[in-house]
Amino acid sequence: MNTPIPALFVAAVLSLGAAELPAQRAASPTAVPRDFDAYVARVMRDFEVPGLAIAVVQDGRVLLAKGYGVRKLGDPAPVDDKTLFGIASNTKAFTATALGILVEEGKLRWDAPVIDYLPWFAMYDPYVTRELTIRDLLVHRSGLASAPATCCGGRRRRTTARRSPDGSASPSRPRVSAAHSPTTTCSTESRVK
Repeated sequence: MNTPIPALFVAAVLSLGAAELPAQRAASPTAVPRDFDAYVARVMRDFEVPGLAIAVVQDGRVLLAKGYGVRKLGDPAPVDDKTLFGIASNTKAFTATALGILVEEGKLRWDAPVIDYLPWFAMYDPYVTRELTIRDLLVHRSGLASAPATCCGGRRRRTTARRSPDGSASPSRPRVSAAHSPTTTCSTESRVK
């Protein structure tokens, strides 16, 4: 089975949360269940995952940071707690969730200008710097085109940016055009016309 790593990672994580381990029945476990390694091995086998890394953190304390399996099929290099995995656009969900928690806690507003929270933040144009909101960033309304990124799956995409009158690269105004950025999902090459 040739499934992309991000899909396998998500499937493994979701399956870990979906099934109840016997030790999870305790009110507030302070250690990882004894049968956790066997459970992970079963999930890896069921989902045909060559390797994964798991961290379990409770109340700011790391209960487990461990790698399982191999980094790549046919390669004996093991996964450890320091192995980096490309998780593609899953980072968007993590970011939106973290920001949503801050909104719920009253520490952030979706429609507040970015500079309310990051006073040093500056875009190509003073208007955009002043008007760009947290929501604009999350829904790809910043006007920024794709930027170079690392490769995920070997795909490459070329993107273009317009030049402003002074000759510098200039994306469009915020909320005028959506410029979906594939930078977290594939490698890109920016070209300025």
